[in-house]
Amino acid sequence: SFFLPPKFNPFPKKNLSQRLLLVFLFASLFDNVQKLRAQPEKLRAQPGRGPSTVVVSRVISSKMASSMDFIGTVTPIQNSIIGSAVDGRVESVLADEGDPVFKSGSKDPLIAKMGQPLMQMRTGTLQIEIDAAEILLNTRKDALDELKTSLPSDIEQATATVEDYQARLEYSKSYYERMQSLFGNGGGSSANERDEAFSKYRSAEASLKAAQSALQKLHGTKAKRLSQAAFAVATQEAEIRRLQDVKTKYTIRAPFDGYVVSRMANVGQWVSRGEDVFQVVQLDPIEVAFKVPQSSVQRLQEAFDSAKTSDETLPARIWIESIGQLIIGEVHKIVPSADLRSRSFPVKIRLKNPTTPTGHLIKAGMLANVSLSIGKVKESLFVEKDALVLGGDQIRVFVATANAEGELSTVRRVNVDVGAAIKNWIEVRGGLAKDDFV
Repeated sequence: SFFLPPKFNPFPKKNLSQRLLLVFLFASLFDNVQKLRAQPEKLRAQPGRGPSTVVVSRVISSKMASSMDFIGTVTPIQNSIIGSAVDGRVESVLADEGDPVFKSGSKDPLIAKMGQPLMQMRTGTLQIEIDAAEILLNTRKDALDELKTSLPSDIEQATATVEDYQARLEYSKSYYERMQSLFGNGGGSSANERDEAFSKYRSAEASLKAAQSALQKLHGTKAKRLSQAAFAVATQEAEIRRLQDVKTKYTIRAPFDGYVVSRMANVGQWVSRGEDVFQVVQLDPIEVAFKVPQSSVQRLQEAFDSAKTSDETLPARIWIESIGQLIIGEVHKIVPSADLRSRSFPVKIRLKNPTTPTGHLIKAGMLANVSLSIGKVKESLFVEKDALVLGGDQIRVFVATANAEGELSTVRRVNVDVGAAIKNWIEVRGGLAKDDFV
């Protein structure tokens, strides 16, 4: 009646063959149902069927602290959006999205100091300015070298001139005094000769003063002239360094080891100063960020402070389902400002990121289960997760017991409560003992 239409007549009077066919089908169906009902009895009645083979493992005991579990998100330790420091046209793009980029540890000292190039912009006009500045620098260096060489020679020549005029002055003075003496005694000297001697004496005196002044000027301005020439050289060197520094800004470089996650410029594109061109993230070490409710943050803070006082770290177990690995990290910081909507405090765990032939294993944005042991240490029992029997309102395990000969022959059911999980083991509380077979 469940499968036939309401007005279906199983025994039509007019069609005999149809009636016979239906009788045969119903008889076959009845026979099969009887066979199926009798099959379990036959299986149970078969001789020689022994006990079923099962896999057992021991209950283990381990010390652990009470834990708190949270859901977190993997976040990069650094996430940098790199902008252009100058205006210019893109000449070449040297990295693309997903590419690893480096700075530290490179054998190239330039890359180790400044970072791997990501993009190169045109620098032709700037290079011309640098070349012109270097030519001017060489000219100023030559002038400084020439001044260093000529100044001692000029001073030596001026000193000789002073000595020469000193001798002339002494001779003119002596000659004038002799003429003056002869003119006063009235013999051998006229007034004109006396006046001419006096004139030469005064001229020699003036020439000596001029030579002495020139020598004094050379001595007095020597340091200043050398300083001015050296300053001109240093100024030009600074100008060249400025131009070279500007030139380095035309090469966009990686600020740290990481990966390119976004590229915003292409070859031939005009990029303005301050415009974003790359986004780079650092994945090693990496952080897991999660939030702790205000009811638990004080316990976590006390455990964190206690670990720091002992020069230790507060460990955290991170299970990342997408990679199927349990990784141990450490609590890095507890942010002392709560989210006003959830009244929860951000916490960050820092951990090493394992590497694979294709890059780092843990990726930013992955979901992570975080377990923090922040309570008192206690002895706990653990069983393998596969021993748990789920279903209904109670979790249970089956314990294998031994007979008089020491063979595991019977089982009993034990209800348990579960706690923290570590890899393939899970904490259980109930009627179990260490070394029981489950």
